[in-house]
Amino acid sequence: MLNLLVIRGPSAGKAYQLKRSSGVIGRQNDCSVIVPDLTISRHHLEYQFQEGQMSVKDLESQNGTYLEKALLKPNLRIHWAPGDIVHIGSTDLVWVPSLGQNSVPEPDTIVLEDKSETASIAAMVAEISKNELPVIGHSQSIQEVKLLVTSLSRFNVPLLIDGEIGTGKAMIAHLMHRKGPTYQGEFRSVNCSFLQNEVLEKALFGPESLLMTYHNESSPGGTLFLEQIESLPIEMQDRVLERLPLPQEYIESKYPRFRLISASNRYLSQLVKKGSVLHPELLKRIKWLHFSVPPLRDRPNDIPQILDFCLRLYRQTEHLPSIHFTPDMIKLMQRHDWPGNVREFKYFVHQILGEARRKKLNLASMKSIVEESEVLFLLLDSLEKEHQFESFSTLDPENLSPNKREVLKVLRANHWRVAKAAQTMGLSRAEFFRKMKDTVRIDTD
Repeated sequence: MLNLLVIRGPSAGKAYQLKRSSGVIGRQNDCSVIVPDLTISRHHLEYQFQEGQMSVKDLESQNGTYLEKALLKPNLRIHWAPGDIVHIGSTDLVWVPSLGQNSVPEPDTIVLEDKSETASIAAMVAEISKNELPVIGHSQSIQEVKLLVTSLSRFNVPLLIDGEIGTGKAMIAHLMHRKGPTYQGEFRSVNCSFLQNEVLEKALFGPESLLMTYHNESSPGGTLFLEQIESLPIEMQDRVLERLPLPQEYIESKYPRFRLISASNRYLSQLVKKGSVLHPELLKRIKWLHFSVPPLRDRPNDIPQILDFCLRLYRQTEHLPSIHFTPDMIKLMQRHDWPGNVREFKYFVHQILGEARRKKLNLASMKSIVEESEVLFLLLDSLEKEHQFESFSTLDPENLSPNKREVLKVLRANHWRVAKAAQTMGLSRAEFFRKMKDTVRIDTD
């Protein structure tokens, strides 16, 4: 069974089940697929699925049909490859195979709608990961992401999520695993940037890795999440490509218990450029479905709600001082560009809580914290990914070097204030930052 997914447009998130191998897409009631978009024609295009191949033909539509960026000639049938997007009017379509209605869990509180669900969300976040925040906000861009997360979760074809560092791609991947057809299996995350050499080799190709076991009938399967896929070494890309299911095997539902989700800190438009570090064929195979997560600076009106969530989340595990956020403080947060996005904002909230424990928080002290939030983010994000621990915990991993341990100890003692930590060590902020760069590999891509 095949489905047409609307990934942009008036009916974004809707999945149309294709009950026939061929039919007409348009807004007229006699169409096989009726799309409520006034910018498309009554009978806009024709689809046909034959011998495992999908094709499409424009029916002399008024606004035309685009396959990716190419305008189709009327009445000329063109191959519609897996992962390619058909643009009609203001609607974008992609086709996917279906695993059946009973193959996914029932809807639950994992779909994050508004802050009234904060308690349930916080409990889930604590269970999954303290390093990410869920998809929170009411802006149009984040609502579109929520719709796609809900809709695309049901299908186990390869998915690529792109967006800047710290936008929450890992959390979204985990949410989609929890709501998808492989929810009964494991969620295996492999960071292609921070895992090096033998460790990365074992994570991808070891005897217990999902890439090596998903084809075994005895395997429970699960979701393989390749984080920062753009950093996957060239010499490993061909090997990963060899292990991935072919598009036809997805159509035949040959491996229903395996799902691949990849994430990139670079946008798709950067990955497809000539000279990209990612093999074109590998990129094609990992992006049957694709969407982007917007940066926090593009949705400043979501910041009050995210702040509220952070405070409620941290209140579950620690005593919080009483803080009054003035309108000027909120505006200051909304004007900042947050290069580390939501994850940086999480670290920022820890900083202001630390400051509020020492003295009453004011606009001047908040400005100082905002200025140094990126520095703290670059350090802690790198440490957490490299050593797989929660830096705001009082417990450090055993393999942490003395230099790294010293930096964290001083930061904790100074309530995560970079300027005060530098002063304690007798260093300028610039010298302290250089010390941090010497302590941990900082990647800003």
